[in-house]
Amino acid sequence: MIINKYTIYWAKLPNMTNPYEEGYIGVTKQKLKMRIKQHFSSAKNGSNYGFHKILRETNNVEWIVLGYTPNSIGAYTIEKAFRTNIKGTWNSTSGGAGWIDQTDDVKNK
Repeated sequence: MIINKYTIYWAKLPNMTNPYEEGYIGVTKQKLKMRIKQHFSSAKNGSNYGFHKILRETNNVEWIVLGYTPNSIGAYTIEKAFRTNIKGTWNSTSGGAGWIDQTDDVKNK
């Protein structure tokens, strides 16, 4: 049985239609609801990340699950596929940038 430990998600405005070029792509090992709360908490506490600034400016961000994967390597590979270019997106780094810090699956083998 495969356990889907990682969620790949897209935060966007209602008029956005292209996850490759718009909004924010993220990965979380937590329940998405908890990760959303953390994003809003960071925004409320003055985080200077572009995505958190957006969260302070609007209240109509939609959160869409793009997929699940059982390990961090798969999750950050998928994120990287969505974020080969961050220009015009809410991401601060290209996709997969967090992978280096999220190598628990590799360490546990």
